Amino acid sequence: MAIIAKRPGLIRREAQLARNVPDAFKFKSVLYVGARPARFQLLDLFINAGYHVEILEVFAPNVAALIEMNRTKRIFDRIYLGDVRFLRELNVPKADVVVWWHGPEHVLAGELADVLEEIENHAERLIVLGCPFGAVAQGVSYGNAFEIHANAIYPRDFEALGYQTNVIGKRDKGGSNILSWKRK
Repeated sequence: MAIIAKRPGLIRREAQLARNVPDAFKFKSVLYVGARPARFQLLDLFINAGYHVEILEVFAPNVAALIEMNRTKRIFDRIYLGDVRFLRELNVPKADVVVWWHGPEHVLAGELADVLEEIENHAERLIVLGCPFGAVAQGVSYGNAFEIHANAIYPRDFEALGYQTNVIGKRDKGGSNILSWKRK
């Protein structure tokens, strides 16, 4: 079941995940952090693998749109409104896999380690992260200030925190991707 139309860049990112973390699709539940109806990459892979899918999103209009979309075509088991930086305080159950796809660049560099610790405490088996490779500017999008890129991240930043990484694309260029993962 394709949830969104596949662009070539997305297909490359899906292949990157499947190639580097093939066991990502062998569990039962996923918490996907940061989604909007027009963009929630990789989720169809987890849905097709039979996962129980929960969403955590910080921007209330996105949550409302996801809930409305979910009414007509049940895709997600639960949708939560909240900030991943405060995951411990939210009433979100743990999941086998936590995916924070193109989200790490939205927190300040000084917050990244603490946010990843929150995520790691919520994941039972695996953490999967995606973000641009380096400095890729982005401002407010569709009225959402949470879309601002507040941090330029490089593989060494994740590796210093115990993550494995794989990169596609060019440093500091749009369309690039750092895939990072950590097994528990």
